[in-house]
Amino acid sequence: MQPSRKTQSAQDVPNRLPTEEALWSGMLLALERAQKQVESLLSDVADARDLALPEALTLIAAQSLSGVCQQRELGDRLGWSPGHLSGVVERLRARGLLTAERLPQDRRRQCWRLTDLGQSRVAEIWREWRERLGEPKVSAPPFELAELAERLTALEARCGESSGPPCLRLADGAGGHCS
Repeated sequence: MQPSRKTQSAQDVPNRLPTEEALWSGMLLALERAQKQVESLLSDVADARDLALPEALTLIAAQSLSGVCQQRELGDRLGWSPGHLSGVVERLRARGLLTAERLPQDRRRQCWRLTDLGQSRVAEIWREWRERLGEPKVSAPPFELAELAERLTALEARCGESSGPPCLRLADGAGGHCS
């Protein structure tokens, strides 16, 4: 009589650390899912403020650059081409959310500044973001969030080095185009 062959269940397998590829797979898939969810939530918040997603992202990026930035800085922050960004900032300027200024030291360079209305709109976006998101299940001190953002930016840069310039890819195809 032969002993019966029993399939090893997951419980019988000794605990092992996942391979590096498995860790990367888990992280990349989690980032993709998170990106879609964040995009969806921000789109809803932007729509409630009569903004398209690229417009909301541009206002947020301008705020993150202290509310005043050169167009090149803004484009770099968003990963958008100058052509794509030009249309977005012009729409925001026409709505009174951004103003265009020339730098005193170099009148050829355009600088964008959030207006009071633009600052108010960004504050509304963040307020509604917090209301819809609720309390995060995992809280992190600001320095940890800053470190995470820094590491994700470094990852983005490394990926961009091997595949071309970084672009903001939006699920609806409305992202910037790299050139």
